[in-house]
Order: sequence, then structure tokens, then C-alpha cells
Amino acid sequence: MEMLCKEDPAAYAILLQGEGRLIRLSLLLRDYPSLRSQEDLGPYHRDTDSLIDTLCYLDPLELKLRMPSKAVLVESYMLTKAQHLKGLLLSVHGLPPTERRNALRSALFFEVSNIIHTYLLYQLLLDVILDEHLDREIKRHSARYLIALWDTCAAQEELSGFFHIIRSLWDARIHIRVRYGTLLGTDELLQLLEAECDPLILEHFMDRDLSEEEAAAFQEFLFGLTYEELLRLRDTMKSQGMRVISSQEVSQMLSLPKPTQSHYFGMEQDPHEVYRSYKRRRFQARYRLKNSLEGPRRTAEEYLVLWILRDHTEGARSSQEIAVPLVRDLDPS
Repeated sequence: MEMLCKEDPAAYAILLQGEGRLIRLSLLLRDYPSLRSQEDLGPYHRDTDSLIDTLCYLDPLELKLRMPSKAVLVESYMLTKAQHLKGLLLSVHGLPPTERRNALRSALFFEVSNIIHTYLLYQLLLDVILDEHLDREIKRHSARYLIALWDTCAAQEELSGFFHIIRSLWDARIHIRVRYGTLLGTDELLQLLEAECDPLILEHFMDRDLSEEEAAAFQEFLFGLTYEELLRLRDTMKSQGMRVISSQEVSQMLSLPKPTQSHYFGMEQDPHEVYRSYKRRRFQARYRLKNSLEGPRRTAEEYLVLWILRDHTEGARSSQEIAVPLVRDLDPS
């Protein structure tokens, strides 16, 4: 903001107003009591357990009407903060190229990615709660994490270290350059290793006892394509006697749209790519589940979250606890 004030006063004035609104929104969030506090409302007693029960028996059709007001506000805060930081990123990019500007641009890119990944984690936890095929104890674990995420904004508390595991997967994936090749994913796996993806993730997805559905979901994640698209490519390669396939050939065979210019000018990655990929794969997984079709019924991220919820309870990685990125700038000072 200091740099913009000197170099682009018009952009500074607009962003200053946005910053003020974001601060007021954060103050409103701080005014809400903790979702884990106890209170009596008439004849009803409300506490953490009652909220968890409400969430676990929630009808997806009335989701927004039954969610706590603070939870709805937290979602709005995440999206508002993301838009504000994108405005900063766009304005900083328009400044004369200097070492300071480049450093600010990289820092802003990281912060935007933080929020997008936090929002995606929020949706993953909510999906677990709304999944009628999961047992109640798994849903209760997910609800505890979700409540902690909602409360972080006001209470400055930390989530379990499993956020670190999930985040490392997305951070690594955003740096992968998909080459396709034999469609086995060997090169992409090596890139995940080089990008310092949490070893636990690779150990899990390379487990010999992994189900075919989960292995297929992980291939979807690596290539950024659906199960059906990968089947189509493999059938074409087999019929045409192809041992490897290039990115250009994949785009032609699947009629993929040409890449558009990123809004994050000068940055090699788009922080929205992971989110777009997840939503696309999730939609297709739900379609298979509803119509009893062949292929993964969940995304790789969903399988990973379920594995962590089952085998890594609160405290299993307590030494690696990390704060949710929403926390840092809620203090108006």
C-alpha cells in the first residue's frame, strides 16, 4: 500500500476503501462468541456437542439455513479477503519492474494461494459431513475440524497438522508440468517429490493395498483429467499403437480449450487451477456415484482427508500443528 500510494494514487484510494471494509468485517467476526462456548437459549442448551450433532444430521438442501451465522460470515470473509489481495496483486503488477515489486508480487501470490487452499479445505470438510455414505464418527471428526476452522478467525486457535499435509499436496501440484507420456504418471510423481510434497501422501497413494478407485482418483489428480478422459486417451493410444502421447496430442484428442492468459500476470502458476481441477473432478465423481458408473466415486483429496480422519486423529501429528492462514491479519492494527 505504501508503494501504491506513491506510484498509483488512484489504485491506492480504491484499495484503501476495500481494506477498510475488510477490517470492519474482521471486527464483526471477532464480536461473535466462540462456536465452542456454552449457552442456554430458552429451554435449549447449546455447546460443541450439540453443534456437531446438528452438522452431522444436516440436510444438504437446507445447508445455508442451518449453518451458524458465524460460519456464513467466515466464508464471506475468506472470499472478500481473496478478492482484496487479488486487487493488490493486479495493482502491484502494473508498477515499474523492480526487485521490491517482484518480491511483493510473489508474497501476494502466496497469500492468495493460502486463502484458496483454506477455502478448498473448508469445502472438503463440509463434504465429509454431508456424505450420507460415511459413518457418524468420521463425520464428527470432520465437524470438529470444521468448527475449529470457523472459530480460528475470532479465537486465534490452531487446526491440527493435517492441514499441512493437504496443503503440501496442492502446493506441489501447482508446480507440476504435466507431460502425459505413457500415462502412468511416473514423471508427475517425481515432480511431486521434487516439490517437497509430504512423504505421507506419496506413501499412501503408492500403497499396494490401495483400492482401484482411489488409485484412479490419484491419477485424475496428477494429470488434471477425468477418469473417462484418461480411458479415452489410453484406448486411442492402444488402437493407434502409440507408446507415448504429448500435451498437444492430448489437447487435440480431447478438444481441450486453449490456455488463457493468467490474471496473475508474470506468475508461472494460477492459484485457481487446483480449485478448478478439484471442482471438475468432484462433479464427475458425484455423477458416477449417482449413476453407478465405473470409476472413482470421490476425488483424491476426499480420499486423502478420509484417510487422515480415520488414521490420524487430533494429536497424532501435534508436533506439526499449524495455524489456518485466516488468522494472521484479523488484528486491525
